[in-house]
Amino acid sequence: LLSCTFSADERMIFTGSMDKTLKYWNTLGEMKYEQNQINGWVSSLVNIKRGKDHYMAVGSWDSNVRIFDKNYSDYRIIKGNDYAVTSMSVSEEGDYLFVAYKDGTIKVFSLAYDEHQEDTCRQTIETNIDVNCILFESKYFNVYAIGTAKGLQIREVKGGVLHETNLPKPCPCNALCYDPSKNYLFAGFADGIIRVFKISSQ
Repeated sequence: LLSCTFSADERMIFTGSMDKTLKYWNTLGEMKYEQNQINGWVSSLVNIKRGKDHYMAVGSWDSNVRIFDKNYSDYRIIKGNDYAVTSMSVSEEGDYLFVAYKDGTIKVFSLAYDEHQEDTCRQTIETNIDVNCILFESKYFNVYAIGTAKGLQIREVKGGVLHETNLPKPCPCNALCYDPSKNYLFAGFADGIIRVFKISSQ
């Protein structure tokens, strides 16, 4: 198991695995459906809400992101580069999808679908380091958090590094999550420690 999330209505659980499957479960743990037409490990899952519509973005090691509609059928495919998708995050309004790749590249895609416009990439960011996880929060619309092979970075969407963890020795950051108030950032590191960062209103 590589990824897991609830559905938008919190009635279903989605899981992605190394066996290249996306599975839907009810809250009793009973599998209801299996999607096995993905060509790589299913490494990242994220819910997307655009207006009244809900979608599920599925990132995999085949470098692509598949977006499924509420009926769990293919809605569109966002083609990436030659590297695995390691993490994704979405803006609260569902306008932009942030996709991190194994080579340290982060791409920002517009989710305003246009069938005549194949390339929806709005920005490409090079971190020059392996990216394990990424987290965008609309409350801090100009910055995002990145878990890398060396630690945690806070970066401007259109700029450089604002903050970087300064641990005694480099330690991979593997998981990121905000608390409900969005004032604290929880970061899980490979040394088994969860570090909590207070986000400044500045």
